[in-house]
Amino acid sequence: RALLHRDEPTPVALPNGLTVWLRARLHARDGARAAVHAMPAAAASEPAPAPAPAPAAPTPTLDEHRRLLIERTLAECGGNVSAAARRLGVSRGLLYRRLRGSAR
Repeated sequence: RALLHRDEPTPVALPNGLTVWLRARLHARDGARAAVHAMPAAAASEPAPAPAPAPAAPTPTLDEHRRLLIERTLAECGGNVSAAARRLGVSRGLLYRRLRGSAR
């Protein structure tokens, strides 16, 4: 409703991180209450406000991501290495090597 009181497009942040510029107009014909028109970000007259900076968290390494994926898949398979290997599309030996190698 707040968009109805503004003449210019307004940036609206979506939950997935994208910003959409919206302009709303009230139409009184055919029983339509209000219409919202989306505009491409390039057509907007002003840039979108910068999102608040997220707290700096250490960036996980590729090895950490790989280990988490293997551990999560093993947990979903109830610890069954053969089933986890099939689900991941790799051999059981590779899973054992990855688990042994990242535990050092």
